[in-house]
Parts: sequence; structure tokens; C-alpha cells
Amino acid sequence: MESALIQDTEPPEVVAAHELRSWSEPEIASVKFRCIHCTVELTPASFRPHNVVQPHFRTSRTLEHDACCLFIKQSPDVSGQRGQVGDDFTSEIFRPVSGFPVKLVEPTEKKVTSASGELRTSVPGLQGSDKLRSRRQYSSAHRAASSRTLRAFADAHWNMTKEERSVAPIDLPGIDADTYQFAFKRLPYNDIEHLAYARVFYADIRYTAELRRTTYTFELEFFAGEYDPDKKRHTRPWKLVIDHTSWSEIQRKDFQSEFDTAVHEAQKPKPSPRCYALAQQDRGSPELLRVSKRHLVTVLMRLSSH
Repeated sequence: MESALIQDTEPPEVVAAHELRSWSEPEIASVKFRCIHCTVELTPASFRPHNVVQPHFRTSRTLEHDACCLFIKQSPDVSGQRGQVGDDFTSEIFRPVSGFPVKLVEPTEKKVTSASGELRTSVPGLQGSDKLRSRRQYSSAHRAASSRTLRAFADAHWNMTKEERSVAPIDLPGIDADTYQFAFKRLPYNDIEHLAYARVFYADIRYTAELRRTTYTFELEFFAGEYDPDKKRHTRPWKLVIDHTSWSEIQRKDFQSEFDTAVHEAQKPKPSPRCYALAQQDRGSPELLRVSKRHLVTVLMRLSSH
């Protein structure tokens, strides 16, 4: 599992496993994690910066956690079968959506000194919350879970069914949409077009993609954009330009690690990695998307188990 709930947080707080790479080991040891949909306890794995495997959460080897909290709608075609997840699959599986992260909260960073004397980011605190913009009404028992980075939302979106996306509430800064279905937009695969609304834009990237770093920016190309059928390639791809001038060096290294880990995982027989960004389209060069805050951009692979 890519994301987990931090136990005993109020309101509930979801954390992506990759975020733990910026936590100290004593901080990780002091926190307990559980599945976002049930009470099964989870343990973080591959969270050290030198690990090449994508960080994740796992259950005890003696504990079964398959099909957690999934409810199958009985029909002649799918009775007794597990459905699938993905962009183009209409599943018959339902699970409570209350565990998915709802509100993206601006992180506040606290700098601490590591044993090596290097400044690093400690577990960020959450700033004061406000009321959800969502126009929907939800049971008070289903308290809105928050998260500090876009990664937990991206992981949830990638692994949701269409039905879940249509009902799962979300509250992202600057986005006038209250469900996952409308808060995210896949970039057009064969064209460059005007993006009318602020959304979390996403698309696949090649496992051979490069993350180009300059003094002021990171730059990467999406596997989408204007496509030339004769040359059989994207001649004008969508590009993400990330202004990292306000980032700490720890954040820059963390993003590079996130990118490298996703690309490494993609070399196995898995889907292509994806990049998600709450970015703005460049008016003069519409193929460019721009973002400057670390917690609003992420690159990840979908893990094989949930």
C-alpha cells in the first residue's frame, strides 16, 4: 500500500509512504499506521533514502489483508469475482470512501539537525483548518481525512474505480471541484489544448524519461502531446516546469529520489509511471505546465497490491 492513516490523529491524517523519507527514524518509530479503510495495522517499508524500491506500507506476514473493505455488487456476470481498478474500467466493487484523503493542508516545516549535522525536514505540522468547500453533505461519523502532500491524493485517484471517483469528496486549494472525478484531468494524449479549469493534471511518463535540473527548475516531459503519426512520436509533448528556488536542498533531493524510484520500478513489467501536479498552464507556451510548491507535485508508480 502506498498510503496509510496515522493512528490517533484528529482530524484523521493520511500519509504517503514516500513522505517518510524526510522523517527521522525515531519519528517513524513513534507513530503507528493503519489501513485507510479498516483497522489493520501497517508497517512502513523501504523508506530510507538509499532504498531503490518504492516506499510502501505492508501488513504482518501472518495477517491476510486481501480485498480489504471491498463490497461486491452481485450480478450474473461478476458474482464472486474481484473487479479491477483503472481509468477505463467500470467496476462492480465498492468500498467506503471515507478513508480516502479529502483535504490538502498546507504543510509547515520544522527544521532539525540530523546526526550528520545536516538540516532536514522534521514531521511537518498542519496549519489551521477551515470548512470544506464541498457542497455535499456527509455523515459526521465520516470525518474528512487530510494530507500534507498531493501524493496521497494521486495514489488514491489512480487506485479508485470510476464509481469511487464520482462520490469521493475532495478539497484542493484553487480547484472548484468537490469530487475526485472532476478535480483531476488527464492531459490529452494526441494534442495540446487550452486547459479551461484549474485541476490536478496528470499523464504517464516514459521509464526512459529524464528529470532535467537547472539552477532554478526541474523539467520533465509527459508521454502525451501533439503526435506525429508518420514519425510515430510526440513532436510537441506536454512539459512540466517546476520552480524549485524556494525549496530546501533536502526537498530537491527528495523529489529526485521520488522520480528515480518511480522510473526504476517502471523497468519491471508494470504500467508506466505517472506525474501529477496541481499546476498552471503557461499562457504564452500552452504545452508548458508550471508549479513551484513541492507538496503540489509527485511522481509515482501504482503498487500491485492495495
